[in-house]
Amino acid sequence: MGATLFQKYLLSGFCIFCTSTFINAQTITILDRDTQKPVSEVHVYNDSRTKLLTTDSDGKVDISSFSEREDILIQHVSYDFVFFTKRKLAALEYQVFLDFSVLPEIVLSVSKMEIDQRQVAEQMGFLTQKTIRTQNPQTSADLLQNLPSVAVQKTQMGGGSINLRGLEANKVLLVVDGVRMNNAIYRTGHLQNVITLDPMIMRRVEVIYGPSSIIYGSDALGGVIHFYTQMPQPNKPFKVVGQVRRSTANDEVSTHTNFSFSVDDISSFTSFSWQSFGDLRMGKDRKHGFSDWGKVHLYSENSRDNYEPYSTKNSNPELQKGTGYAQGDVFQKLLWTPNPHHKVLFNFQYSSSSDIPRFDKLMEREGDSLKFAEWYYGPQKRSLYSLQWTYRPTKPLGIFDQMVLNASFQDVEESRINRKFKSIRRITNLENVKIWGITADAFKTLSGDSSRLLNYGTDVRLNVVGSRAFAEELEPTKGGKIAIQNITYDVPERYPDRGSYYGTAGIYMLYMHRLGHSNRFKFGLRYTHNVLRSQWSNNLFSNFLKGEDFLLLSNSALTFSLNYLFTPHINWKFSFVLSTGFRFPNVDDVGQIREKNGKLAIPNLDLRPEKAYNFEIGISYYNRDIGVGISSYVYFNNIIDYISKASFALENGATKAIYEGDTYPLVANQNLGSAYIFGNSTQMVLNLGRYFKVSASSTYTYGVKNTGEPLPSIPPFFAKGSAGVYTGRVNTYVYIDYYAQKWGRDMDQISGIDNLSQAASMEAGYPSWYTLNAVFSYEFHTNVSISFALKNMWDRHYKTFNSSISAPGRNFVVSMRWSN
Repeated sequence: MGATLFQKYLLSGFCIFCTSTFINAQTITILDRDTQKPVSEVHVYNDSRTKLLTTDSDGKVDISSFSEREDILIQHVSYDFVFFTKRKLAALEYQVFLDFSVLPEIVLSVSKMEIDQRQVAEQMGFLTQKTIRTQNPQTSADLLQNLPSVAVQKTQMGGGSINLRGLEANKVLLVVDGVRMNNAIYRTGHLQNVITLDPMIMRRVEVIYGPSSIIYGSDALGGVIHFYTQMPQPNKPFKVVGQVRRSTANDEVSTHTNFSFSVDDISSFTSFSWQSFGDLRMGKDRKHGFSDWGKVHLYSENSRDNYEPYSTKNSNPELQKGTGYAQGDVFQKLLWTPNPHHKVLFNFQYSSSSDIPRFDKLMEREGDSLKFAEWYYGPQKRSLYSLQWTYRPTKPLGIFDQMVLNASFQDVEESRINRKFKSIRRITNLENVKIWGITADAFKTLSGDSSRLLNYGTDVRLNVVGSRAFAEELEPTKGGKIAIQNITYDVPERYPDRGSYYGTAGIYMLYMHRLGHSNRFKFGLRYTHNVLRSQWSNNLFSNFLKGEDFLLLSNSALTFSLNYLFTPHINWKFSFVLSTGFRFPNVDDVGQIREKNGKLAIPNLDLRPEKAYNFEIGISYYNRDIGVGISSYVYFNNIIDYISKASFALENGATKAIYEGDTYPLVANQNLGSAYIFGNSTQMVLNLGRYFKVSASSTYTYGVKNTGEPLPSIPPFFAKGSAGVYTGRVNTYVYIDYYAQKWGRDMDQISGIDNLSQAASMEAGYPSWYTLNAVFSYEFHTNVSISFALKNMWDRHYKTFNSSISAPGRNFVVSMRWSN
């Protein structure tokens, strides 16, 4: 009897031990194979997505809710996709190692939810957090320059206008964390607003090329660039990260720190960044043969507080005096997860700069001296507040499996200040845009095997634009200081002085259907309605506005996207995309008044929307086993009623007008018929073994108006390539950037967008160039890393196409990052 009782106790204990061991074994740990570090925010789910879990900051997740017969799919945007059974996980001792993806397989931007890239027909570009940290760019414009098929123009050092497939500025849509950045005064030509994003808080960047973005807005004629910032992580202990960087070409000093923690069901991520840039030094090696191109012989020492009556001789013409600026960024996210079904995210972003000198204007000549004593953008400020609610019901509902609501508010402030030499009159233009927006997105799986997916939603936005201008009468005092004697308001505003309202409402539907394993269709529709209301003061603008002071425009459009994807083999992908776009004229298109290159731009109240029809064919091959990937896309874009500046006459026949005391020929935005863009983009990656990687890309674009004249903003052929060793702790690589020559005869000479006046000569245009660059980073310890870079190591002088400022010369960069 006693022995039997003892045996029962022994058996019970053994069962309890086995049970506890089994329960503990339900927790798997997911690690980066190279660094051996845990990977957080990894999605673990079943085929039907009825069970969806996420790893914590230690890379752990409990899979006890999965049955023995279910496949367990493991997915992260930066790593190769894998799946296991529970038996296989037991054999692996419940540890899963993920490999950094050569071609990122999971994309977020196409439908606002995670989708395998093999199901995406459009050409896309990616930058993962690991890549961003390795490249360590100065600004978000420099960050994008590392992407395939992306060209960047710079008018001044504090700028960067992004070009996708020959389109830029207000034809390229910028999105941050699901919120559109484009507003009612995003202009045609070149745009610098991307620098208000802090590159040191980016966790991912995705680019969708071409006008196929149904869900973000029909006005993305060139494509969409979506920035994803860092996210708070639940169940994460307090962590501090710091980073400093120093660059020699422009005396950059950058500092960054962030804090993250979680308490109960609330998680927080906070960051602060400060960057200071001195004057930029250009390269000395002039292989192009133009000995004086870009050199700065005279500069202005004037500022808001300093008065100098004459321009100053530059002792070092290769130093571009008057280009330095500073910028500060604050970022805060709070995540509340009261239960697995609800998630609330608060997002706050603030960026502000110092005065940013407008380099091309400060170099403008009038006779033997400079024309402007002062010309700079005032502090560029951007605030964003958004509140996002994600709801995933316990069981999928009839109308959605998941719903996301996002309410946002943005406040953008810009200003332009200028004063000519021999003048004591300083003119200031101030613009403020307030943007309210709300979006609602719903996601529905229409079949148990996820072969049919539906994504639908709506968005509403209202832009309120304020514009004012004034002049300050200055009096120089002793020591070159300035006293302000009088302020007047007899200066024309850049935009309608009595305010503008720009409203947009849209509704969309995106349906994805998989037929077998080889065929996938995606069809999207979007209906958009736009309203623009502006009002001027009669006494200022009646000469330009047909005697009217009020403008009301309204228009609607239905756009679509039709994609077909054929994957005859797991390694091959053939894609076809047919899509349309529609861009309604905004306040800058219709309402601006400004002088540039000796011409006066005035409003054109008869401006119509521009429409785009895009067709592209792509072929991709990716063999994960041998680490080889290649993709090539051919695209054609026909833009109807293309908007660009051209000579303009008033109703009385006048082709010139007086503005700020000078007489200028008139130009205005007009619908100039059709424009055609076609080109090719090819990318290649090669993963030789576990650590050695090679990548290359090339882009060719051709654009022409229906009159036979060159289309502006069409970059020359350019290519990028890199080769390196990435071991996790030690990363080193070299990369080459190459741009072919853009001849003057192939540049637009009417609108001024191509900046032919800034080229080497009217005939040679922008000569070809290439640079060789090297980067080395080493992780001393789990929490300490350092990187070195040598950029433009041959110290070549060049300007990127249609840029006004010369690119940096040889540049040494050192950066250190640490955490607790």
